[in-house]
Amino acid sequence: MKKELAVVLFVLILAFPAAAQDNEIYDRTYLLLDSEISSSIDIIRQPGSRIDYVNAELYFFPQTDKRQSVLEIETEPEAAPAEEKFIFSWQSPAEDRLEYSVKSSVKVENKFEKVYEKISFPITDDIPADVAEYKNPTEKVDSGSSEIVKLANQLAEGEDDLFIVIHNIAEWVEENIKYDLNTVTAEASQKASWVLANRQGVCDELTNLFMAMCRSLGIPARFISGISYTNDPQFAEKWGPHGWAEVYLPGYGWVPFDVTYGELGWIDPSHIKLLESIDPDRPSGKIEWRGLNFEAKGSKFNLKTSITETGGKILDTVEITAKAHKRKTGFGSYNLFEADIRNLRDYYVTTDISVSAPKEVEVAGSSTQHIILRPGETKKIFWVLKVSPSLGKEYVYTFPLIAYNQRNTSGETEFRAEYRETVYSQEEIEELVAIVGGAEEKEYSKDLSIECAAEKGEFYYYEDNSIRCVLENKGNTALENIQVCYGTDCKRIPQITIAQKEEAVFDIAEEMPGERGTSITAKNQDVSASVYVPFVVLDNPKAKIEGLNFQQQVEYSDESAVEFTISKESYSILYNAKISVGSSRIRQEWEFEEMGETKNFVFEFPASSLKAGKNDFSITAYYEDKYGKSYSEEEHFEIELANLSLVQRAATIAKGIVFFIVNLF
Repeated sequence: MKKELAVVLFVLILAFPAAAQDNEIYDRTYLLLDSEISSSIDIIRQPGSRIDYVNAELYFFPQTDKRQSVLEIETEPEAAPAEEKFIFSWQSPAEDRLEYSVKSSVKVENKFEKVYEKISFPITDDIPADVAEYKNPTEKVDSGSSEIVKLANQLAEGEDDLFIVIHNIAEWVEENIKYDLNTVTAEASQKASWVLANRQGVCDELTNLFMAMCRSLGIPARFISGISYTNDPQFAEKWGPHGWAEVYLPGYGWVPFDVTYGELGWIDPSHIKLLESIDPDRPSGKIEWRGLNFEAKGSKFNLKTSITETGGKILDTVEITAKAHKRKTGFGSYNLFEADIRNLRDYYVTTDISVSAPKEVEVAGSSTQHIILRPGETKKIFWVLKVSPSLGKEYVYTFPLIAYNQRNTSGETEFRAEYRETVYSQEEIEELVAIVGGAEEKEYSKDLSIECAAEKGEFYYYEDNSIRCVLENKGNTALENIQVCYGTDCKRIPQITIAQKEEAVFDIAEEMPGERGTSITAKNQDVSASVYVPFVVLDNPKAKIEGLNFQQQVEYSDESAVEFTISKESYSILYNAKISVGSSRIRQEWEFEEMGETKNFVFEFPASSLKAGKNDFSITAYYEDKYGKSYSEEEHFEIELANLSLVQRAATIAKGIVFFIVNLF
């Protein structure tokens, strides 16, 4: 008879690797933390030195937000509080080292934004102006990199749920970028494209890449600098500086994602937030001084954190049910371990699920998988296992299996292995995964928008002008081979990736004056979009003098008048128009900044102001186009002053002399 061997004890230890102290940190409803941030400035004096002052600005300290409350805060020495900073100041210091610190008591709660409903992807809601800047590339978060855009599109394609898209990106970064303190990134922060190419980095770099992929899809993301606890053996000090991200979800606000710790959509209460920025290179402080023959050098910040109080244990968010698909196998056989994860909450939940198995059972691939669950949803995840072929033939082995998450919620099962039982191949088990797991169906959407505008809304027929079109992919899959056409002028855009924009520019070929416009169309075999672009074509401004009416002969006592009309013959407006009518002795003028319609004019005058005989009259219309180029029209005619008495003739001569003298000056 074979002996039955149960392998149990050390499996339970593996299932719960975190120390009890760590559980007190990660699983608590809140932590009350004492934090000290300190640094110093070394004064290097030269002969004849004089120090007027040294100032240190500190931006790196806890502030109250929706997760954390600053209960007490004090500075040493006393610092002047300013907007988002403390200013330490030393006047003519005698010391060679100036030390300063901020001590605070902070209550950090284990809470997060609960997302109750699906948020559409790509984002269609308007993003507030103060948030929209976090969609833009920066030096370190170079979201315009073609490789970053390509990868982000692959992860987002076919997904219409924003939270799931962000989770997919975070999961990829955590699984594919190696966290390594020995890389060059430990000393100098590298940009996201470098991290993607080299597949390594520390927390700043992992976060850079995560944010860059989010931004490449039009999702706002910002960098958070802070303090956190880790049980990673790479770190001698368990509390230290740390970086993570916050992502903006329309309708909910900023939601934390710590890809280094695998906390996606939430963070544990050991995270103290100190500083938020668009790029991780934002400085945490600044030193300035004034004087002669000395230098001030700042030191790195020292961080000290301790727990003074913990809250109760948080409630489970998921339920885990475990199952081994083959209850019995032979030695060297493959088996399938399934965990059914049920979301107990009415909001989205993310969690890591890990498998613990005896050393005689090998887990193919990673032992940890990330999962995101919609409200109330249940999902299956699988691990392919392999039983060691080198087991004692005289034994029947019982192998316990445990699936558990960060909060030590767990599900357990077991299976047996015996020498003469069936040996299942890897191919058979992988086929079983496809049968029982199925594939999650995606919702592919193809949506193209186009916005076009003329560079100049109105322009003269002889001017160059163009229409600039911006095409945006608002669906969740890349659009290929887009033809954008203005009449017979067509341009091809090879690809527009998700949430990205491309431009097409067309020269306007239109000379007929007036209100004009054209339709621009963009399409491929799957989508089409069009827009009407209005514009105004201007001709050279032109005026016409017409409707001239006057008495050709007048007598001294008459009241006379000249009537005429200035007609706008062009489509264009007459700018800075000046209309003048009169003779050498009398004249009247009218001025208009803009003259856009026909106008009638009447010039009334006493005949006694004329000279005897024939008087030369003129009507002149001066005007400009919108650029100040001058144009004019002129009309001449005569009016005769007749039948004068000797006295009247003498009066006209006298008036002529007066006019002559006045015109001299």
